[in-house]
Amino acid sequence: MSYEASKKEARGGHRAPRLFLPKSGNLVQERFPYLKYPLLHKLTKQEEGRGWYRNMACEDLKWSKDIQYKAGNAGYIPNESGVYKIYVKLKNGKLNGIYIGKAKNLKNRFLQHLRDNETNSCIKSNLKQYVCFFRYVLVPRQADRDSIEQHLLKRFSYECNQQNS
Repeated sequence: MSYEASKKEARGGHRAPRLFLPKSGNLVQERFPYLKYPLLHKLTKQEEGRGWYRNMACEDLKWSKDIQYKAGNAGYIPNESGVYKIYVKLKNGKLNGIYIGKAKNLKNRFLQHLRDNETNSCIKSNLKQYVCFFRYVLVPRQADRDSIEQHLLKRFSYECNQQNS
């Protein structure tokens, strides 16, 4: 019996999910630069192509530091695409996520939410009434941004996203 056959038999004949390992050292990091631990994600064959975010935790993403939501801080945000979250600082000092979104240009989206013509009244009122923070993760591919945003919307409840549903 071959080594592979003995491993399969030891698992009860079932094929275990494959660990997505790169052929070259930086392949995974190049494809998924926004993941903290890309080699820890076990992908099934279907997940390799799309939809693998369902196993991903929010903590697996390389989120930026918290940036206080005011126009003067726009310089800390890149003109790149990604997924972002808006937080409200609670009285006990903890941050509560109120909105998740995606943008082709994070800096422009950051500034759009501060404008008087902001269409999401929930975001508009929270930004005026409370100390808010912005956190982002750079995600270059549109399909990845869509998947991450949908995954986070399904996993967590964001007050200002509910308004648009």
